[in-house]
Amino acid sequence: MVFQQVLPPHTAISFPAIESDGYRPILRSLKVITQVCRLWRDVAFGAPELWTRIDARHYPGDELLSLVQRSSPLPLSLFLDNVYEDTVQTSSGLLRNSSSRLDRVDITMKHTTPSVIEELLSFDGSTLRCFTMSSPPFRGQSPFHRDSVTHAIPILQGHADTLEAPSISPSIGWIPTNHFPNLTHLYIAFDILVESPSPHDVLSLLLNTPCLEILHIHRLDDRESRLTTEPSQSEAPPVELARLRSLVFTVSAYPPAAEILQGLSLQPSALIRLDNLFIPYNSLDPDPIPAELGPLSTVTELEFAVEQEMLFLVAQGTAESSGGFWLKPSARTRTTRSSRPSSDLGDFVHLSELSVRLVGSQFGTGTDDSDAPPPLVHSLCVALSCSPPQHQAVWPRNMSKAEDLGVPAIIAMLSTRARFGHPIRRLVVQAVAIEFGLIRMPHLSEQLVALAAHVEEYEDSECVDADVHACPFEMRDVWNFVRGAEEYWAVDDKLRARYGPLWGSDYATAPP
Repeated sequence: MVFQQVLPPHTAISFPAIESDGYRPILRSLKVITQVCRLWRDVAFGAPELWTRIDARHYPGDELLSLVQRSSPLPLSLFLDNVYEDTVQTSSGLLRNSSSRLDRVDITMKHTTPSVIEELLSFDGSTLRCFTMSSPPFRGQSPFHRDSVTHAIPILQGHADTLEAPSISPSIGWIPTNHFPNLTHLYIAFDILVESPSPHDVLSLLLNTPCLEILHIHRLDDRESRLTTEPSQSEAPPVELARLRSLVFTVSAYPPAAEILQGLSLQPSALIRLDNLFIPYNSLDPDPIPAELGPLSTVTELEFAVEQEMLFLVAQGTAESSGGFWLKPSARTRTTRSSRPSSDLGDFVHLSELSVRLVGSQFGTGTDDSDAPPPLVHSLCVALSCSPPQHQAVWPRNMSKAEDLGVPAIIAMLSTRARFGHPIRRLVVQAVAIEFGLIRMPHLSEQLVALAAHVEEYEDSECVDADVHACPFEMRDVWNFVRGAEEYWAVDDKLRARYGPLWGSDYATAPP
C-alpha cells in the first residue's frame, strides 16, 4: 500500500515518438524507495511487479540487467534512451536476452538508419504488443546518401503475431515487411529531407495489417524512393481495411496521399483527415479524391471555406455509425485545374446541411480572364450539383470577380440538386468582406439574401476584415477524440484537428 502511494501510476501513457515528453515508464521514485531502509529495500527487490517498467536512463548497464531479472516472470516494458551506433549492440543484446517477456519497448535514437534498425529489432517479438521508436528530425544536410531505395526489413525475427501498436518516427530508408495479423494502431512518420516510400510501398505495408483500426501518417513527401524488392507495377485490387476507424495524414504531400486513398477500400464509418497537406510546385496534377471512398457515402453535413485558391472542407454524418472526410491544405498548396474539386469528389446524395465561408479576396482584383478557370467556389459547386455532366449548369459570369462571392454558383447548385431530388435543407453562410485598395464590395448583403429562397432554413453572418475570427464554425469532438486512438500513446497537440479560417494567424503556424 505504501509503495502504491509513492510510485507513478500505470496509466496516462504518452510517448515522444509523437513529439510528447510525458511518458517515462518508471521514475526515480522507484529507485528512491530502495534507499529508505533495509526492510523497504528487501521488500522492493522481492516484488517482481515493481520492476516491470524500467527506464534504462536511471541505471548503469550491470544494474539494468539485474533489474530485468527481478521482474521475472512477469511481462516487461523497457524504455531505452538515446541509442546510437556505438551503443546499439548493447541495447540489442538486452532486448534479445529479455525477449521472452517483452510486452512493450520504447526507444529514442540519434538516427534511425536501416542498419541500426535491423540490429536493434533483431530480437524475437513473440510476446511484444507495442514498440515505439523515435529520433529527432534532421536539421540541415541529411547524413544519408539518397540512393532512391527503400529497404524491406522483416523485423522481430519475423515473429510479430502479437504486435498491436508500432510507432516509427521517422522511418528513414526502410519499411517493415512482416505480416501483422493483430496490429490495430500504426503511427509512421518520415523525414522531409529523405525520400519517402512510394504509395505502392505504403499500400504493401497496409496489406499486411488486416485488423488495423487507427492509422496516422506524418510527413509523407512526394519525392519517392523505391522498395528494393518492388514487383512490376500492375493493376492491383484495393487494400481492404474493414476495421479502420481513423485515417490521418498530416504535413504531407497531397499527391501520394491521394494515391494511397485510391488504393484503399474503407468502411463508410471511417474518419479520414487530410490535414496541412500541400501540392509541390514541380509535381504533376494529383489524382482526385475517389468518389467511391466509403465515408463519402454517409455525409449529411458539409462545411467548406474558400479563400483565393485555398479550400478547407469538412464532411461528416449525423448518425453514430457515420464517417467523415476532412481536407485542409497548408500554406504551400497550389491549386491546378485538375486538383480542384470535381465531380469525382462524390455526389453527397444524402447531404442536407451546408455551411459555407466565403472571402471577397478569393476572386482577385477584378480582372476577368475568359481563359482562366472559374473561381474555386464555382468548381466546388459543380462537384456538389449531384447531376450528370450533360445536365450541369453553366455558372454565371456576368459579375466581376471582385464582386462575385460565388452566390450565383451556389444558387445554381441548390437548384440543380433540388431538381434531381437531393435538396439542401439548411444553409449557413458566413461572408468576410475585405477591401482591396480601391475595390469595395457594396453588394455583399444583397447577394447573400438571395440564397434564402432556395432552402428551408437559412442563416448568414457577415464579418469584416478586422473581425475574421469572430465567426468560426463549431468542430465536432469526433475529430480529436476517436475511441481508443490514444490507448498506446498520446498525440501531440500540434497534430490534432483544428478549426480556423484559412486566413487566420493560427493556421500559418502549423507544425513543420
